Amino acid sequence: MATINEQVVTGRAHRVLIDKAAKLWQKISFWTKASDVEFNDGNTAEIKVGAITGITSSLNSTSNSMALSASAGKAINDSLKIITSTLAAGATSITISDQQITTNSALSFYTSIYGVSPSAVTVSNGSVTLTFDAQEITMEVGVHVDGQFI
Repeated sequence: MATINEQVVTGRAHRVLIDKAAKLWQKISFWTKASDVEFNDGNTAEIKVGAITGITSSLNSTSNSMALSASAGKAINDSLKIITSTLAAGATSITISDQQITTNSALSFYTSIYGVSPSAVTVSNGSVTLTFDAQEITMEVGVHVDGQFI
């Protein structure tokens, strides 16, 4: 098979013989260039997406030109998670388990009954036990891991 000399031109998808003597072909593709796609605001895809210089997992980056990775986005989402459980009416303690809870965790507590807070808290790796005064109705209890103490 002979070597094909070609020039790549985007926008169509076929070859055109442009110089028979030199056996020079022009390849015209159907691919669209980012500079050809225009948005309603007049900017091209090349301008909008081209400003992104990379993807980072760093939650400390202050760069306006870096996109956040999916794993870092998941980490943010997980950090916002409130772990919940139900304390039955009349019960006085509840244990909530999650791998994020450690003995070095900074924790916040939430209840579905306004003004009710735990009277005692016991933390171990993987769980926290909260003690309350007995309530007359069932109460939702939530725990948020705010971070870790060093």
